[in-house]
Amino acid sequence: MRSRVTLLSLAVASFSTLAGCGERSGRAPEVTGPSGPFAYMEVLAADSMEGRRTGTAGSALAARFIEGRFRAAGLAAAGDSGFYQLMPMSLTAGRSGRVRP
Repeated sequence: MRSRVTLLSLAVASFSTLAGCGERSGRAPEVTGPSGPFAYMEVLAADSMEGRRTGTAGSALAARFIEGRFRAAGLAAAGDSGFYQLMPMSLTAGRSGRVRP
């Protein structure tokens, strides 16, 4: 009796898991396969991005790259201005004279 209950439980769990599987709707991302995410990381980690620190030219380059990927994937913009979300920020200079967020 106990094995029947276990078997029935496994069958129900298996079928309920498969119920969520179906055809994908919408557009597939432009880059697919295992190398896709790594290609994006290589771009974002490149020296030309200047470390992507907030408020730098590298940060703006990275934001434009990511926005382009979002558009290519067919995502809808939902930020304050397209894909961007505005955030107030103040910068201060430390003793060394370096500006920090």
